[in-house]
Amino acid sequence: MSQPTVSQLTETAPADDPAVAHIQIVPYDTLLAPDQQVDFKVHQYNARGQRLRILSGDDVKLAVSGPGSVENGTYTAPTLTAHQASLVTCKIGDLTGSARLRIVPPLPWNFDFNHSEKVPLTWVGGRVRYVVRDIAGEKVAVKRSVLPTPRDPNNKLGTRSRMWMGPTDLADYTIQADFALQISSASQGSGATQSGKMPDLGLINSRYTMTVRSSNKQLRIYSWSAHEYRTFAAVPFDPVPGKWYTMKLKVTPAGKTASVQGKLWDRGNPEPEDWTIQMVDPSPNHGGSPGLYGNAQEAEIYVDNIRIIPNQSI
Repeated sequence: MSQPTVSQLTETAPADDPAVAHIQIVPYDTLLAPDQQVDFKVHQYNARGQRLRILSGDDVKLAVSGPGSVENGTYTAPTLTAHQASLVTCKIGDLTGSARLRIVPPLPWNFDFNHSEKVPLTWVGGRVRYVVRDIAGEKVAVKRSVLPTPRDPNNKLGTRSRMWMGPTDLADYTIQADFALQISSASQGSGATQSGKMPDLGLINSRYTMTVRSSNKQLRIYSWSAHEYRTFAAVPFDPVPGKWYTMKLKVTPAGKTASVQGKLWDRGNPEPEDWTIQMVDPSPNHGGSPGLYGNAQEAEIYVDNIRIIPNQSI
């Protein structure tokens, strides 16, 4: 029996195809605070995908669309307090490369949408899933129950998802928001009216989530971690469709543990002194981006007056 042969692939040298067919700006996606800088490089590739050269410094000719400035390959974020985004581009002949920047200020943050047409562009996974809408004279963020695509106008993919607002190293803060859960109807395909299904909503803080689980009639807090080390707590809560509530999640890192505390009360009422739900995590997460969790497959979620503040200022 003959032995199999090993076919060896040979790659030609980049110098054999020196024509630039593609340019790439590195880094492509950057999160900055006001006044921070990032140095860009431009990688040039031939049609085979082989890198030909790297341009940097004075050799990089960049332009910026949006806030901030660029000079000699270095982008400088503006001095501002708003959540904004910019696009950096490089043009060489007929070729164009681009890179995205999110500019996020330090805490505290407040989002009430009264003067907004869209949710902030800096929210990862935000603009596709959330729209700003006037509800009874108040502009709020709405997590949609249908995300139409050209192929599927009734697409549900993405209606159960998480959205993040800022840096992954944020820690020792509190997130608070007002919310109202809607109820599914026959027109939404549930075949139900008053007894229809309701969505789930959660606040994300330092990789912990506080969630209203409508179908389980529970308020839960739980950690993001490997399953066998997951810390979890739950209390009964039966949300009323269309009713506005205020929800608050505080995470306090404390060395080898983290204190996770949540409150929930009727919007407009005084905040209760006692925590509605709490736990101590012996395998703590020490930080993470604020965000929202939403499962809007059955019905829409209304969110308003989102606040993220350092614990030291409370």
